[in-house]
Amino acid sequence: VNKGQYNFDRLVYDYYKDITVLREAFKVGDFDYRREYNVQKWQTSYDFTAVETGDVVLQEMKNDRPTGMNALVMNSRKDIFSNPRVRLALSYAYDHEWINKTLYNDAYTRTDSYFDNSPLASSGLPSEDELSLLNPWKDQLPEEVFTTTFAPPISDGSGMPRENLRTAKKILEEEGWFVEDGKLMKEGKIFSFEFLIVSPSVERIALAFQKTLEVLGIEMSVRTVDSSQYQARMLNYDFDMIKASWNVSLSPGNEQQFYWGSEVGKKDGSKNYVGVDSPVVDHLIEKLIGAKTREELTTTIHALDRVLLWGHYLIPLYHSDTDRIAYWNFLEYPEEI
Repeated sequence: VNKGQYNFDRLVYDYYKDITVLREAFKVGDFDYRREYNVQKWQTSYDFTAVETGDVVLQEMKNDRPTGMNALVMNSRKDIFSNPRVRLALSYAYDHEWINKTLYNDAYTRTDSYFDNSPLASSGLPSEDELSLLNPWKDQLPEEVFTTTFAPPISDGSGMPRENLRTAKKILEEEGWFVEDGKLMKEGKIFSFEFLIVSPSVERIALAFQKTLEVLGIEMSVRTVDSSQYQARMLNYDFDMIKASWNVSLSPGNEQQFYWGSEVGKKDGSKNYVGVDSPVVDHLIEKLIGAKTREELTTTIHALDRVLLWGHYLIPLYHSDTDRIAYWNFLEYPEEI
């Protein structure tokens, strides 16, 4: 079973505090293999001499791993985000196409499932087996769960998605929010919130989002804090909006309760950052944990995926379905891996 593997007499692990120093060390041969997670760096930082001479090999390999969810989180515990239609309106103001093109050279794919890039992602309309799980809760679910294939809003990539902003404005007005003197207001209250960040890379997304929200009269402030303060505020759900991610495997289970369960969301320290408080979600998670067959697990995950997506708890961002590796050419691997 280990044929073709572990053919090394010695493995050495070096630790680097600075990612830039790490990349430069690889370029001069201080270590032999590098998996690059930053797509922009992959596109711009791997044109050094050893690549041109063939001494370093660059390779991209498609994978079938579920990507999980990487998203802008709207904390539904906050009054400003307690209405799912208001949350939907904000998703129309996020210009993924412009951000992906301008900030990431079109390197990413828009995420449209909590289990994207895998057979666990829901698609099309619910199957008969899914409906058997969803129908008993029909009066507590949006009609779209049963009638519409979920897809995030698509823009023209201009950086000012006017058609989408018109849709957002219409939804907000239907929910009682109107622009007065350039400010979006309801019953004398201005629509304002804080986007809490810890990373400069997130700031670029935040500032682009801020620009489009201003057109709607929404005041979004961007606040950068250090990592310890950020972690403390996340654990206490002391934020309006953050960027967060949830990892998943091909065999999801108990962790879904930690991500979306109602009870854990009422206690500090869970990953239910969005504040999901839904008996439907709780029921589906219990069904998932108790699934006896792979088919039952997949059906339940599809149903859960739909319910979460149509709850508009967050604004899905992007993912990559490709592994990017660089290695010095004395390393080899089997043709089939």
